[in-house]
Amino acid sequence: DIGAMACYTHSGRPPRRLASLRPDVPVLAFTPTLERARSLTLLRGVRPTVLEVRPDDPASVARAVLDAIRGGLAGWAPEPPRTVRFRTVPPRVGGSFG
Repeated sequence: DIGAMACYTHSGRPPRRLASLRPDVPVLAFTPTLERARSLTLLRGVRPTVLEVRPDDPASVARAVLDAIRGGLAGWAPEPPRTVRFRTVPPRVGGSFG
């Protein structure tokens, strides 16, 4: 079972796409600017957080996940397996993601 989806964005497009699918779980949207976070609050199921994350740096991603858990934006499974799985989604050919 999935407890939440997470994405990092500068533009706001990835969380908008995810929100349009109306998932049953929250979408955690990490963005570096307060302005973008404010605009994302209008999307159904999106929980924006202002946080500079470098998606190519595992330590940065881990800090973001821990901050989300501590801030109540994500939960932690009380029973094994206590794992968080991430999948990197490559940019579309001829376009950009984020």
